[in-house]
Amino acid sequence: MAYLAAAVGVLAIASATCGPSPSHADGGSSGIKSWFASEPEIPVPPAPTGRFAELWARAESGLEDDCARLATAEGPGGLEERLRADPVRRLVAIRAAGFGADFQLLGVLTDFIKGDKEELSAEALKSAHRLLREHRSALGEDAEEFRHACDVLLALAKEGEGEKKRAVNGLLRMMVPLGCSSDIELDSLPK
Repeated sequence: MAYLAAAVGVLAIASATCGPSPSHADGGSSGIKSWFASEPEIPVPPAPTGRFAELWARAESGLEDDCARLATAEGPGGLEERLRADPVRRLVAIRAAGFGADFQLLGVLTDFIKGDKEELSAEALKSAHRLLREHRSALGEDAEEFRHACDVLLALAKEGEGEKKRAVNGLLRMMVPLGCSSDIELDSLPK
């Protein structure tokens, strides 16, 4: 009986602390929720030290070379941690994500594009554009991230307006050769 009570307690703790990943809180359904819908409480990572502190400081300038160096040094995992949990370095991480070697951060970038913070949304659009321009044929293990990005961008293209809608439509056109949508579908979207 004590074992049963302990097992129930462990399951209760596990269900409270585990769950869907923050980037795909809806389990991949077409409801297109982002992790912004219920932003999880993720502890802020410690401030970078040593050469990483210098890389982050230099990348704050927004210069492409500095952002590319930061992206290479941090890798997708380090950048994603800053994107999700470090509001102080989030803008720099968004810029650096555009210099990634693959589409691993594309889904997170589209969550920022969809978000209501205009500066972050605009920078995420630029970074997603850079990723798609540089790595159009790199779709492989990142298919899930790509599909998530495609779903979010298609929803934004249907509901959005103004400059953001035009930028999203441009991203979708770049994604057509990778199977995101078709030119016919994009042409049928409301103008």
